[in-house]
Amino acid sequence: MAAEIDARTARALEFRTAHYVTAVAEQLMADGVPVTSVYSCGPSSGPEDSFEDVEGGIDFTHRFGRQISADSEGGLHWTGTSGWCYLRSTGPVRDFLAGAGWMEEGLLPEPHRVAAFLDTVRLTPAAAGSRERPRYRATGRGVRELLDRLAGYVPGPPAQHAPQPRFAELRARAYHERVRTALAPQGPDPVLELPLRASEFQAVLHLLEYAEVASSSFGPGVLAGRLSEALQARRGPAPQPPAAGPPAGAPTAPGPAGPPAAATGPRTPPSRTGGPRRAVAGLGCSERIAADLYQIFR
Repeated sequence: MAAEIDARTARALEFRTAHYVTAVAEQLMADGVPVTSVYSCGPSSGPEDSFEDVEGGIDFTHRFGRQISADSEGGLHWTGTSGWCYLRSTGPVRDFLAGAGWMEEGLLPEPHRVAAFLDTVRLTPAAAGSRERPRYRATGRGVRELLDRLAGYVPGPPAQHAPQPRFAELRARAYHERVRTALAPQGPDPVLELPLRASEFQAVLHLLEYAEVASSSFGPGVLAGRLSEALQARRGPAPQPPAAGPPAGAPTAPGPAGPPAAATGPRTPPSRTGGPRRAVAGLGCSERIAADLYQIFR
């Protein structure tokens, strides 16, 4: 640890960095990115981990990382000397920054610029960012100036805004807004003929109930409960199995001449996954809703 960074200053750096990366995460979530967590580490030394300067970062769902790079997971990482990079989990533990793609837009770029950098990573993961690490300040130097710049991302009295509860509230509000927007479409809202087994439909109901019971007071729990009620009310009885008939290829007695009998109920198209389909539900726009809710718990 640098001599000029005492324990109190190290804690202040970690605290303010957590709020800065949370502000970036808020922008990413507003853009639809599935953020799972944020973190920060102040200058410290110990038997297992040591950090010469302050660092922080943002983690995403496993599925999101694999969409960017099929052979590795990744996340956004920030260092107090070099700014932001996209970090892939391919480097050795002793040098986890090996292979990182550096943003190269200053030490504390605004959240919307970091979001734009991630967009570039998603479009061209192999080419995004520089492989040469930039240096905007020396390790352990200019600490007071860095603290002053980070202070602008701490909302209100610091004692009332712990970083982790703030992130949890922001994430819940982001998904609440996605659900609310999806349930109140401004344009056409057609009913989807979505092939769905009864077991899959029940799994969606369980997931919605989980969202309802696990949600914070800021989250989409109330909307999840309402959606579950609406889907169950719309479900209707499951189709009955067809009555037994003569084996295939067996001769049948000729019937009286006349027009064919009218169908007695709606036809149930076969499942795309094989076997008879046991239940069909018109879910409206809930494919998008279910996907948004699913991201909360990945």
